[in-house]
Parts: sequence; structure tokens; C-alpha cells
Amino acid sequence: MQLAWQGTREVSAPIARIWSTLLDPQAIARCAGADDGARILADGRYAVTTRIGILFLKFPITLEVEMYDLDAPTAGKMRVRGTGPGTGLEGRSTVHLQPLAADRTRMHWTAETTVRGRLAEFGATLVEPIIRHTIEAFWDDFAKASQR
Repeated sequence: MQLAWQGTREVSAPIARIWSTLLDPQAIARCAGADDGARILADGRYAVTTRIGILFLKFPITLEVEMYDLDAPTAGKMRVRGTGPGTGLEGRSTVHLQPLAADRTRMHWTAETTVRGRLAEFGATLVEPIIRHTIEAFWDDFAKASQR
């Protein structure tokens, strides 16, 4: 099952602070809802473990995150591969930053996710709104984290 979304946020923070937050594995882990933070892997990758809830079930998902095609401080891409019990997902996200003022930045993001296994068995009607909410909540939390 393949899903896609996009969004734009205006963030009350300078572009340099947002860029710094984007490159901080611990900040990304917190925004993803990971309880234990990020675990640093080789080659600039890191792993975070979070949960995706559907109905009364919570699926633990370990996400391996990689930032690439970085064009500081205005654009970058994130690749995510997730695994959990009988479940897998792959995602790509892009972010574009545009300074609006010294302390205000427009952030535009896109996200594409492919879901497989037990999670996909629930069907797009049930899974799409939950994954969409999770991704939008991530970018909302990221915007708030960048303002600190």
C-alpha cells in the first residue's frame, strides 16, 4: 500500500535553527515519539523505536533514518525504513526551507510511505488516516522543537 502527503508550516524560528534541528537525531527521535531517543548507526544513519496505534493495537516499529541530498540550509531528504512484528514500511520525505524574516521560516514537506505486512492488512481506509496523522504530528512537533 503506497501513501503520500504534503504540508506547509510557518515556523517562528530562524532557518539556521530549523536546519540544526533537522540534522539532530535526538530531536528527530523525540518528534517521532521515540521513548529511548536515537541510536546512532554507521554512515550517518540512526534508529528510533516508536509505536503506531490502530484500533486497540500498538505496533512497535523500529525506524532506520538517513538524511541525504542535503543543501544547507534550505533543502534535504530523509529516507526511513521501518520494521516491526510482521510489518514493514519504507518512506521518503523532503523538506524545503524558505526564510520569511530573520526569525520566521516557511517549511514545506512531502512524504511518501509504502506499508507492508500486518499493518497493510488493515487496508488503506483504516491505515491512511492514522499514518497521515502520525506524519503530520511529526512535522508539527518538529516545528515546535525548532522554536525552542
